Amino acid sequence: MVNWLAKATEALRRSPPPEPEPYEVACRCTHRMSGMRLPTFQVVRCNRCGSYVFVLPRDVYPRPKPKKKATPKSAPEIRRDAVPPHPTALPSSVPASPARRHLAAGGSAPEIAQQAAPSPAAKSAPPVVAVGTGSSSEIRIESAESLPTLRGSTFSPVRIVGCAIVGVVLLTGYLIWHSHVKENAALTLHDHVEAGEAAFRDKRFAEAASEYQQASAAVDILGRDDAESQAVRQKAKELTAMAHLAPLSLYELCDEARAAVAAGDTQWSEKFARDYAGTWIIVDADVVSDAGPDGVTQPVIRYPFPIDGAPVILDARLKVLAPPSAVAGPQHVIFAGQLVSFAAEGTKSKVWVLRLKDSTAFLWAGAETYRALGLGTDALRTDDDTAHLLAEQAEIVGVKP
Repeated sequence: MVNWLAKATEALRRSPPPEPEPYEVACRCTHRMSGMRLPTFQVVRCNRCGSYVFVLPRDVYPRPKPKKKATPKSAPEIRRDAVPPHPTALPSSVPASPARRHLAAGGSAPEIAQQAAPSPAAKSAPPVVAVGTGSSSEIRIESAESLPTLRGSTFSPVRIVGCAIVGVVLLTGYLIWHSHVKENAALTLHDHVEAGEAAFRDKRFAEAASEYQQASAAVDILGRDDAESQAVRQKAKELTAMAHLAPLSLYELCDEARAAVAAGDTQWSEKFARDYAGTWIIVDADVVSDAGPDGVTQPVIRYPFPIDGAPVILDARLKVLAPPSAVAGPQHVIFAGQLVSFAAEGTKSKVWVLRLKDSTAFLWAGAETYRALGLGTDALRTDDDTAHLLAEQAEIVGVKP
């Protein structure tokens, strides 16, 4: 009997049992079901259509105390699990996912589990909780795929930084490679020049041309434009022309064309393109201003061996011949170029025109390479005159004689 007062006080302090909390939810068939909420959630079955409806558990938070002032009667409280009778009543601001619509409207438990299962692409993305507005204040769980995100942006910070890193790596690699190429070109330039000179002295012009072409590529890589590098480029051109000379001289080409015309052969242009086009010839003649095949005055080189009564000329409208042809009167030149065509042109007065490839033609500048050609001197011009002419042309192309 000693502790009767403490036991009585403890009994009075015990919280009263929670009040029963009813629920009333609507099925997708518009049938409304009611009952009492339990401490845990429950899934009830509709008596009309047999669908399952999810019911939230009893509210664990205490109800707010009523205010002292009398307030007008408010609208009945809407629980979070209460849904409108039809899916069209959902808020239009945030679309509901298919799994949520099926769960709220009522469906079988297997269907609910199947639709609620996330897709493989959405497993890595965290869900986004969106609270709708309108006739219901229920909480819906939406997939992050339905909301805009910056992950797929083209100019995201991660991609910009990645592109910058890749660009720096590529630029660094290119600079290292270019530096290595320049070092290799500087080391091999002297070797190629020496090997080319040795092959030239032994009259192995094809090998000498190959070595000087590699030396010319080396000075191009080094970016040199001095007189020595220009001499290397010039000698590479001259040796290339010597190594790929046309199998016939200009006189023999005219004689073969004359024989083709006399025999009535109409395939001469095709034969020339097949056998001679692309080979080199070296011309030592005067550039004059005369009428071309169309009757217009232009720089030409006459050849004193006509074909079937028609004169033979070389079209001298070449970039390398621009300085000499700009001077009044005949100008003697020594140059080389690749053959392009040799055919009769003109309607009123037929002329046989030999055309050279403008991009490959160049003025000859080396006296040593010119002597190696074995061309005889003209009776009207001595070896000293030829050497003086070559020196003048070397000055025009920027090569130190």
